[in-house]
Amino acid sequence: MSMSFLLTRPGRIAGIIAQSGYVPLQSGIEVDEAGVKGKPIIMTHGYEDSRMPLDWSHQSRDFLLSQGVDLEYHNFHMDHTITEESLGAIKEWLDKQM
Repeated sequence: MSMSFLLTRPGRIAGIIAQSGYVPLQSGIEVDEAGVKGKPIIMTHGYEDSRMPLDWSHQSRDFLLSQGVDLEYHNFHMDHTITEESLGAIKEWLDKQM
């Protein structure tokens, strides 16, 4: 949901932390192409995610990159969860944003 919000209303949001998420590409989302350029996003996703296929994450990553966002993307050996390792990557990303 957060990535869709950013894509459609980029002026209302500074950046996104997306954990095990995806962009619903088949929904016909209308992207504010000029507004999303350079918006910071970090995505984390588990290789073993049992609820959201890794392929959805890769498709979303590729779509976001095609829209010109400033994307940092990580996969971790985890299920549909949060780990110390994924939180560490997010902390480092947040430190760079501040």
